[in-house]
Amino acid sequence: MKDEEGKYSVIKEVDVSFMRQFVKFGRVRVPRLLFYAVFILAMSGSYLLLSPPSDLRAVVFILALTALTVGFLAYESWVVWKGIP
Repeated sequence: MKDEEGKYSVIKEVDVSFMRQFVKFGRVRVPRLLFYAVFILAMSGSYLLLSPPSDLRAVVFILALTALTVGFLAYESWVVWKGIP
């Protein structure tokens, strides 16, 4: 921190609790909720490709539920990403 005289001092304790919201892939940190969104999207897509339901309503329901879930998680990831100090 900088005081009135222009001198810097070190803060002994730093709060890094916001980093719990991130997953590290190599050198890149990704919001945990974005990881969940991609995982859900992959699982729903693989389910529809590997065992396609015969009922069109089931397909629409799965796509709508996936879109809502991924949209919510992506939005929350953006909020967490913007909250980085």
